[in-house]
Amino acid sequence: SVDFFDSLGKPLSNYGKPFVNFVKRYSHNMNCSKIITQPLNSDFCGQFCLFYSLQKVKMKKSMSEIVTMLNEMDSSAVLKTVQENFEFCQSFKCSLLQSCENC
Repeated sequence: SVDFFDSLGKPLSNYGKPFVNFVKRYSHNMNCSKIITQPLNSDFCGQFCLFYSLQKVKMKKSMSEIVTMLNEMDSSAVLKTVQENFEFCQSFKCSLLQSCENC
């Protein structure tokens, strides 16, 4: 079973036919969320996906439980949860191949 989560509610088909074919090849059962859970004017989709992954894997929550949580939370609470549970550089000056001076 595969959960397909897009915090902007975009369908799987939005990601192109090769990706759709890959997912269909390896999954017989797919859950897709079509609900927008992040503000349309924000650029934090990666953090929303990390929040989803954290709740799914660590907290063992279902897709519907996580989507409900996200709809009830403020974006700042999502970002805070991600920052508390993941280590990553927030400086746009960092290269993937270099260590971050600000972290």
